[in-house]
Amino acid sequence: MSSIPSFGSYAIADPQSKDIWRVTTNPVKHATGDDGASTSVDPKVEHEIVEISQEGRNRYRVDAEKLAAAGEAGTRHGVVESGKIHIPVMTPEERERFEWVFDADAEFKARGEVLSKLNPEFLAINERMEDAYADFVNKFLNDNPDFKDASFGFSVDATGKLVAKNTDGLNAGQIFRFEKALNESTELVKMSSQLADLNIQIYDAENHHPYFKFDRNTFAQTIDLGAALLTRHAARHAPRDETAGDVHMKNWDNNWRQQLVRNGERNPPDAEIRFYSAP
Repeated sequence: MSSIPSFGSYAIADPQSKDIWRVTTNPVKHATGDDGASTSVDPKVEHEIVEISQEGRNRYRVDAEKLAAAGEAGTRHGVVESGKIHIPVMTPEERERFEWVFDADAEFKARGEVLSKLNPEFLAINERMEDAYADFVNKFLNDNPDFKDASFGFSVDATGKLVAKNTDGLNAGQIFRFEKALNESTELVKMSSQLADLNIQIYDAENHHPYFKFDRNTFAQTIDLGAALLTRHAARHAPRDETAGDVHMKNWDNNWRQQLVRNGERNPPDAEIRFYSAP
């Protein structure tokens, strides 16, 4: 059974002040019943009344004045001496960019504009490459009959070289011949890099905080272009009814998004986020 991940903390933006607050939640504890099964226990919320002394209020006022003075002076870091809390103070230029970046409507609109350009490019080159790779495979199988019953795919590495993938059952000599033939096709080499770049750009534009580390360094280990292209080519020419259900299911299973979910490398939590609406 699938479980829904819980988050220990999350950030929210105050639309009035533009401040960012991190909210931390306590995990729900699980108890073990008599039968050994784990059961959820509702967390207890305890309320505590805290009285602040006059001395504490005075200290808070002094600290607040120090921070305000530091902000007016454009100091890079304000320091609360009593609490040892370092708070970055933005320059006017940084504040302007910060407020722009966290304009959700502007960010959404900017990403939509990027995707409206990328998606048609992707569809066009993907269709051309489907036909080109299908023709390549037919010719390659005619020239190499020992591949007749073999299963194989390919991808493109960070240098632009085409590399064999999912080659179970092929020996080193066969893999060498396949990669050599792939890289001799200037058309496939060029379009493979273009397709990889578009996949990465689309994923980045669609995801404000990408779960997967998806770039040219991880593309080859994540995506089998050969499988995606051949199954898509077959589905494009298959009947649109239940008689071709398996064909369309294979196309779905091998599209680049599904492969990314299965094979993708997790992005580190502190991965840099790109803001499309930033000036």
